[in-house]
Amino acid sequence: MLLSSEDPLSIAEEEQLKIDVLIKLINSELDISTVPGSNIILISYESENPVFGKVIVNKLMDNFLIVRKELLASESPIASLLKKKNVYRESVRVLEESKSDLFNQHGVTNTQEELGQTSRNVNRNNVELNTLIDTRLEAKTWLRYINKQLLILKNAPIKSFSFPYSFSGSAASRGEYYVDTEMKQQIEKIGVMQTEYATILLSYRSDTENVSMLEKELFEQKKRLVSLVNNRVLEKSEMIKILDQSIKNKELRISSYKQRARALNKVSSLEAELNTELSAANNSYFKFNQIYEEVRTKQLAQLNEFSNVRILSRATIPLDSSTPPAILLFILSILVSMIIAITLGLTREFFDRRFRHPEQCSSELGIPTIAIIDEFEPESELELPAMRVIIERY
Repeated sequence: MLLSSEDPLSIAEEEQLKIDVLIKLINSELDISTVPGSNIILISYESENPVFGKVIVNKLMDNFLIVRKELLASESPIASLLKKKNVYRESVRVLEESKSDLFNQHGVTNTQEELGQTSRNVNRNNVELNTLIDTRLEAKTWLRYINKQLLILKNAPIKSFSFPYSFSGSAASRGEYYVDTEMKQQIEKIGVMQTEYATILLSYRSDTENVSMLEKELFEQKKRLVSLVNNRVLEKSEMIKILDQSIKNKELRISSYKQRARALNKVSSLEAELNTELSAANNSYFKFNQIYEEVRTKQLAQLNEFSNVRILSRATIPLDSSTPPAILLFILSILVSMIIAITLGLTREFFDRRFRHPEQCSSELGIPTIAIIDEFEPESELELPAMRVIIERY
């Protein structure tokens, strides 16, 4: 198998080789040390390219802080606690949204309050319905009774017919009655006329004019009474129709209230289930949140205690080179040489105890000077013993 010059493996190896060479080059010029008596780490790097040196030092410090923080964070279970806390928080949010959607779907704000109000409405309408049913029953009974009496009235003779005008009403249980005033007046009038008719019959024959006129008048009054009773029957029939319609409306309303109550009971059951799940999720969330905050606080305390590492100063590009110029080094070397020479000369002069002038012998030793022999160099080595003998004799 032949590999081309652009094979990915070859390129990767070349790049890795370049990186290794660069790392070796950086390590050769990199110096990392601690300042004596402190916790300060000093990083020094020498490079001919100031921009490259600045980037290397700053990246080295940044990477050190990042890796140290990751190593400290990896020792704590805070990540798993945070994940569990977020899971339960999401569960709480989903359950709250489900509860809100359930209420919006059924148009409910407070299930228990609305359910109680609906139950009270059902009970009140049931009472009203029963009242309407009783009223309709009384009306139908009254109508049957009136129709029966009306039939008797129509077939009764003129001189002996009558009709009731007081009836038991809604207060019959308390022994009270209501009186139809118009019918009472009409019946009382007919009763007077019947009495008069009976009295006339005692004095006149039935074919006389007075009897005929009174019979005719009684017939008219009877006809008027029948018409009045028919009107009352018609009124009562209309009232029964109204009662039937009211009862139907009440039944529909009660049915709607009961249907609403069933829906509210269903919503209340679902709400109870959601509240149970929501309470469990909230308790779990608060539990893990508390544990998370405790662990996080402890970790922050540990980080503040053991990893309070920060960069005191970053690397910057120097304005001048690190070594002084050559002319400055030359001037400094001359000045240092002169200072050293003067210091050595003064030291030698201070510690040299030899006499250098004739006057020093008389002043220091109290001995008079007889002769002064100049310093000279002997021309040969043979002259040295002779001179030594002369000096010793002298």
